Amino acid sequence: MTSYRDEGLRAGQSYAYRVRAMFPGEDFTAWSAEVAATTDPDPPPIPENLSASGVSSSAIELKWASVERATRYEVQRRPDGGGDTAWVVVASVERSPEPVYRDAGLAAGTGYEYRVRSILVYRARILPSGWSDPVPARTES
Repeated sequence: MTSYRDEGLRAGQSYAYRVRAMFPGEDFTAWSAEVAATTDPDPPPIPENLSASGVSSSAIELKWASVERATRYEVQRRPDGGGDTAWVVVASVERSPEPVYRDAGLAAGTGYEYRVRSILVYRARILPSGWSDPVPARTES
């Protein structure tokens, strides 16, 4: 089996390919049938303007700017001051013009940090953005 990896292509572009064999003496076979392939698009941008605020003694509300190419968003939370391994996924939020997530069932008077990323689902593949900068919030006492 012979293969070829075409690198350095533009994201989200379609390309057509065909092959033929070369024999000694520079004789060639006929061209194969043409096949098409499309590269994956770039991941969506990182969500901007993430804000988080305590709305009750057991809930924090998050808001951020909608990302046009996102299919959905993923939200992570960690305890205030937690390390890089303390992040846990708390929600998958569908794309909307004004994304909002309310994290409920939290301890009163407790601090948390949140971050969010955009997800593009393309041909059953998950293409995530990077994470937003973390923002702190505290539930009401």
